[in-house]
Amino acid sequence: MILPLDLAGADTTRELLACAQRLGLEPMVRVWDAAGLDAAVAMGAAAVVLGDIRCSIPNPSPHPLPHPNPNANANPNPNPNLKASLEEAEVLRARLPAEALSVCDVRLRDLRDVWRARDLGFHALIAGAYPLPSPLPLSLEP
Repeated sequence: MILPLDLAGADTTRELLACAQRLGLEPMVRVWDAAGLDAAVAMGAAAVVLGDIRCSIPNPSPHPLPHPNPNANANPNPNPNLKASLEEAEVLRARLPAEALSVCDVRLRDLRDVWRARDLGFHALIAGAYPLPSPLPLSLEP
């Protein structure tokens, strides 16, 4: 289960996180900036997804939909067309406590970015499209 902090807000995310943990689940909290990461760590998230959910939208509308929770107390994304990069995820990953699980959810251009995410220490990644060129190269060496 992924709890998007910027959509649900800190209070709701904290409540959902606690509820899921009481049920024996290990939810992940999705964050896209340092403030969100600090909030997720402070509320006890053992796993954090680093990246903006809007990254999975191929061509976001220049007129984004209104926030689904107008009462959310999280800071809204000041740039609705933000596409988090692997470089931004790297900076956030370095701030995580050593025991926290990290999931990379940014746009990956090709297989080299997958290897780079692995080398940066991410435990997993989310890919909306298969990051291999077509046709496949004869060698998949980094």
